[in-house]
Amino acid sequence: VGKYSTSALAVRSHTGAIAGRYEIYRAAFKKAGIIEASGYNELLDACKVFSMSASPVCRDAGTGRQPRQAGMQEPAKGNKVFILTDGGGVGVSLTDLCIEMGLDAAPLPEDAKTQLSKKLPSFCSIANPIDLTGSVTDNEYKAALEEALKHYDIAIIAALWGPPGLTDNLVYYIKEVSERFKKPVIICSPGGRYTQEKKRLFESNGLPVFSTPEDAVRAAVLLYRAS
Repeated sequence: VGKYSTSALAVRSHTGAIAGRYEIYRAAFKKAGIIEASGYNELLDACKVFSMSASPVCRDAGTGRQPRQAGMQEPAKGNKVFILTDGGGVGVSLTDLCIEMGLDAAPLPEDAKTQLSKKLPSFCSIANPIDLTGSVTDNEYKAALEEALKHYDIAIIAALWGPPGLTDNLVYYIKEVSERFKKPVIICSPGGRYTQEKKRLFESNGLPVFSTPEDAVRAAVLLYRAS
């Protein structure tokens, strides 16, 4: 806070505040490896995604060591993001946001398309994003994620929980694939009470869940910035 001259004057009246030129603080933050949140929503997103990640930005204040608790996701190694969904509209929204926020939503490689065409129904849209449609099953989600993480640094999965072929096993499949490939997976799951129940299951297994595409993509950006 206090980025501009007018707001900086207000900050100076705050007890214990340190105010000055914002550019100086921004440079100091960058040098120290501090991730700056641009607002309260991004701060909340950062708290959630970093609490479940062994990212270099997450260090114990006393020892300076990285936490490596069981179940934590690996940090992102780059900005190539893959989007997987069972609802086409939210997949397109996520893709637009990734591009706007500086992530690389590169097309799915041809060899990956060839492999997935053997494993997924012909009516699925095999690209980036992949739309598995409302006929999706747990195993199809798993197959698509396994292939995608061979080529991308981060995956965002928009699981809408409407398809009857999805079960709680989906959570465990996603977690297992994420750990095997040592790459982070972010869940975007908008919805009501039923979705909230699934959210708790995801997060109890170390997979961060966000209710909007904007929050999910911000979380992916934060993981990349912290890499």
